[in-house]
Amino acid sequence: MVYKRFKINVWSRIVLLVLSFLVLAWLWLESPYFFTPLAFTAIVMLQTVELIFYVEKTNRRLATFFEAFRYGDFTQSFAAPHQGTSFEQLESAMREVMSSFQKSAALGARTAGFRSKR
Repeated sequence: MVYKRFKINVWSRIVLLVLSFLVLAWLWLESPYFFTPLAFTAIVMLQTVELIFYVEKTNRRLATFFEAFRYGDFTQSFAAPHQGTSFEQLESAMREVMSSFQKSAALGARTAGFRSKR
């Protein structure tokens, strides 16, 4: 799709899906052919699967970020370019959290080194 913003992408896909369902209903009721509505059913199913994969892709990226955080890999980042202001805020907050934990991990390492020298 041409749009790069997450919300616009999701909404446009939902609108397209609703319109496709309307056309599909009309085809099932009015079409004298059997394979036309059947083929359109396949198209609607593909649109549904594609929408699910699009949303899950973002969820997988978030899960990867949180898994890295869980295992102490503070080098990970969550980048969501051109996804809209809500993702920019999320990315900024995650960057701040990672930075804070990097600082605390570095401080903890220095403190542990200081304690072991005594």
